[in-house]
Amino acid sequence: MAFSICAAALPDSPAAEWIKLAPLGRVQGRDGRGPYDFGDRTHAASVVAASKAYMASPASGSDAGVDLLIDYDHAFDLAASQGRGAAPAAGWIKDLDARDDGIWARVEWTATAAARMQAREYRYVSPTFNFAQDGKVLRIVRAALTNHPNLNLPALAAAGLHQDPEMDPTLKAFLEALGLAAGTTLDAALAHVRGVTTATATARADLDRIATSVGLPAGATVDAIATAAVGRAPAEPDPKQWVPMATYTATASALSALQTETLDRTAEAAIGKAMEEGKITPANRAHFLKVYMADPAGWTAFASVLPVVVPPGNRAPDTTVKPPATTPAASEGEKAIFAMMGVDPDAAAKTKSELGW
Repeated sequence: MAFSICAAALPDSPAAEWIKLAPLGRVQGRDGRGPYDFGDRTHAASVVAASKAYMASPASGSDAGVDLLIDYDHAFDLAASQGRGAAPAAGWIKDLDARDDGIWARVEWTATAAARMQAREYRYVSPTFNFAQDGKVLRIVRAALTNHPNLNLPALAAAGLHQDPEMDPTLKAFLEALGLAAGTTLDAALAHVRGVTTATATARADLDRIATSVGLPAGATVDAIATAAVGRAPAEPDPKQWVPMATYTATASALSALQTETLDRTAEAAIGKAMEEGKITPANRAHFLKVYMADPAGWTAFASVLPVVVPPGNRAPDTTVKPPATTPAASEGEKAIFAMMGVDPDAAAKTKSELGW
């Protein structure tokens, strides 16, 4: 494993919290070193992960990790290799991110570095990184302010010194557009965007259903849907087609009673006809009335297969004993016989009449 020093563009102001450290792909240094391969975004993400793992590893005797150093002109590396003395910090890398165009770092600058960049004494940053024998970059270990960039990267736009050093201007504008607080994290902002996107899609689907119900295509605007809905609103009820509920209820009740009465008459006629045909006797009349009422439409077919049980044209005799309206008087001969038997003639005549003699 080896390490190399390259250079990337630096913002003219420390206010731009995120700075680009390296591009993606294979790059050749201006000084002839390389090529170095930062790979695609997937490999860049592995470089970031390895760098963060180093940052998160607690130092000896400490429970916390470390921030990656940004010094001046690689003083730290020169001090280690050439014994040139101190290497004061210009800033500290607090976070790293793999993006579509390269590896970015979130930096907290010192006041001195901020002033020197504002004065344009320094304009670039140069990352120091470990790489394999084939030039594949493995991990970023630190960086330095420099005026001798080794990588071919454009300078970043200058920004005002009075911006919030803790907030990337792009992220800040993004949060303001979403109506979120300035301290909202990127993950929280993205979650909010996903929620809004889902809600918007649901609302659009609901609008499309309403649109199609009023004869409009999916995607119709709210104004168009509202106009179409108003145009389809029911007009004033036509009194020729609509009646009050009380009138409807009374009419329906009267109609039901009429239908019941008509059905009763129809049943009586049908059963009477079957009795005339000798298929029903008086004793079974009530039963067959129930049969007819249960299925009026099927009665004709049912009656056609009923057997004849009494001679047609004559109803079976009614065997119910009905006392006459008046009790006939006994004849003179009957009275004599009743007297000889010691029986009251009137009582005997009544009993005879009740028995049908």
